[in-house]
Order: sequence, then C-alpha cells, then structure tokens
Amino acid sequence: MIPAQVIVIHLARRPDRLQRFRVRWEATGLPVKPLIFTATDQSTTEPPSPRWAEFPAGTWGCWDSHVRALKIATSPVLILEDDAVFAPNFAQALAELTLPPYWEICHLGGQHLRRPEPFVPGLVRPVRMLRTHAYLAHYPQVLSSALRSKPTHVDFAFTALPLKRFATDPWLVGQDDSPGEITRKEPNGIEFWQEDPVEAHCGA
Repeated sequence: MIPAQVIVIHLARRPDRLQRFRVRWEATGLPVKPLIFTATDQSTTEPPSPRWAEFPAGTWGCWDSHVRALKIATSPVLILEDDAVFAPNFAQALAELTLPPYWEICHLGGQHLRRPEPFVPGLVRPVRMLRTHAYLAHYPQVLSSALRSKPTHVDFAFTALPLKRFATDPWLVGQDDSPGEITRKEPNGIEFWQEDPVEAHCGA
C-alpha cells in the first residue's frame, strides 16, 4: 500500500532532525513527496488547560500536532515524526502491505508492552503499545476528531480509542537517537524495538 499522502510532523526549531529525515526518505526511493507539517511548539505556545502541567514537558505539543496533522490529511495517509528511520526493505514492504477493508490505523513502528495478537503473516493486532512515530490512517479526519476527545499523552490516547488497529511484524520504522521534546529516556542509537515485550520475558 503506497499512501496517497505522507505527512511529517516537524518542530521548526529542529532543522537538524528534518535534514536527517530528508536524506533517509530519499534513500527509500518512494515517489511520494512528504508534506512537512509544523508541529506545535510547547516552548512558545501555552497548553489550553492547566491539566497538561501534570504531564512531561512537550506532551501537549505532541498530542496537538497529531490532532492537527490528521485533520488536514487525505486518505489513506502515512503520518511520520521527523526522527523516523526506515528498515532497508521499507519501500517494498509498504508496497506489498495488504490490510483488511475495515482497518482504521496500522502502526509501522512502535514498542509493544504486551504481546500482540497474531493476525496474518506480517501483521498483528496490538494489545498495548507505545510510540506514534509512524502509522497509516485510513480515515484521518475521523481519527483526528476521536483523538481530540482524548486529551492525554498521544500514546495513551490511541490506546484508549476503540480502533480497528493493526501493526506490521516486524516493525518497518524505528527512531533515531536525537533528543525528543517529551522528557523520557532516549534510545541508545537507532532503535526499532523488535524484541518481545517485557512481559513476555516475565512469563506473561
């Protein structure tokens, strides 16, 4: 599935990340030209509610950026964050990706916290996962409205929505080690989180 549109969420004060992204995207050879979407910069824009102060710095800006990017998107759309890193077979795997007609979102990268449910070879149903740096949205404007109804950390918001949700297996998109805008432990180098969820190692 080659999406009709690719949107890259990019923080304007981080041109270094965008420069690296452009090089990586060109290397995929895909014919779609990404639309660079200016992210909400929480360092210069106040969140609309004081409750966002309960979350790590940058959480509202990330959530708001995804809500706005999806709102302007066409269907289907590939949403990427500018730290996305592509697997060597990304272009071929994306072109060959087949989803059921009722799909609503398909994550191309992420981090499973619970073992996903098998669906078909190359595709699983997430049970609990984190990260929104790479996903396909079938009905982006509907998803934007649904996401707006869940004002919380964007990872948790997606999990809370009753979506027909899928994920590639293995992941096709990882993240690089450039510092993020939400306070968290950064990955050590390029990370794809291909390993089993932590709970799987604990016998769960």
